[in-house]
Amino acid sequence: MGFRNALMLLLSAMVLVLFSSCNEDTAESNYIEVGIDASKTMIYTGESLSLSSSIRWLREQEDMTVSYEWSCRGDAARIEDGTLRNTRLEGLFYGQAEVFLKATVHDAAGRRVSVAASDGLRVLVLPRLDMKSGERNAVDFLSDDLKGGITSDTVWQSTETSVATIDDNGAITAVSQGSTEIFASNGDELVASFNLDVAIPVTGVSLNVSSKKIQIGEKLDIRAFVEPEDATDRDVVWSCPDIVSIRQNESGDSIQVEGNRIGSGLLTATTRDGGFISSIDLKVVNTVKVSKINLTQSSLSLRNGQMAVLVAAVKPENALVKDIIWQSSDDNVVSITPNGKVCIVRIISLPEPNKSYAVRAISPDGVEAACNILIL
Repeated sequence: MGFRNALMLLLSAMVLVLFSSCNEDTAESNYIEVGIDASKTMIYTGESLSLSSSIRWLREQEDMTVSYEWSCRGDAARIEDGTLRNTRLEGLFYGQAEVFLKATVHDAAGRRVSVAASDGLRVLVLPRLDMKSGERNAVDFLSDDLKGGITSDTVWQSTETSVATIDDNGAITAVSQGSTEIFASNGDELVASFNLDVAIPVTGVSLNVSSKKIQIGEKLDIRAFVEPEDATDRDVVWSCPDIVSIRQNESGDSIQVEGNRIGSGLLTATTRDGGFISSIDLKVVNTVKVSKINLTQSSLSLRNGQMAVLVAAVKPENALVKDIIWQSSDDNVVSITPNGKVCIVRIISLPEPNKSYAVRAISPDGVEAACNILIL
């Protein structure tokens, strides 16, 4: 009986362990389903693709957390951060990459309760190869999988040899501006194929003006000349000091600046291709003199004890010195109280016979305007 009881207890324990193990496996397979969402399945080398995890709960549970583990098969691309819920895939080499996601569910105590893995997402990485005429470049952007298909018998060809040529070792020489297709084959088997764009490089840039001095309010047209004239990318980036405002034309090679305030600074044009720079010292000054003063009244008729107000306006508005000096032809008869461009005129005594009176507004530049005073 002792042996039988012991055997029964052993069998019961084995059944319990097996039952528990089955329950754990069942739990892990029934909590979540996981997938990968991506806007496209083709990228270029140097480009990154946003990857989002798609989680569907089969059995919603409180206090559950999920950890993520992204992985990538193949060297054509790499995962930027494999522990985030959403991440990015960066294209490295021409070839194909396959992305996987594993999600692990943990309870409040940190114990693993479920694991789910996604199906693989295949992403094709194509080469984005831009060269400039005269450049020479080896084909070093193939993934290991594609490199495995390259042998000493592989034939390289360019569809447009006037644009670029490629030798038996896969070294490309850019000849002139245009596009061509490069492909490699082993007999009838195509190993690799990609497009190549060849551009004419920028060699320099110059401006149509040298160091320049402009007035406040004055406008100046500046143009950048990118060399050579047939360069593919002729875009220019302008950098201007805050002493001027800037308006750029549609083609981007010309700007118009207007002096805003007195000061100096460096105005720079930089080519996007090659980063060539041309600059000028720009100064904004104000040497504009007053050319005219306008008064609100050219004549006034006043009685003894009466007063009136005169206001002066200086032209042009961007004159350097706009101060006004007010003068009365006879302070004993015509009293003035100046306040900037405003002057209060008052008759304080009877006039002398046959004598004329006036109030004058005078600028430091010597320009003046007068208002004749008739005393009634």
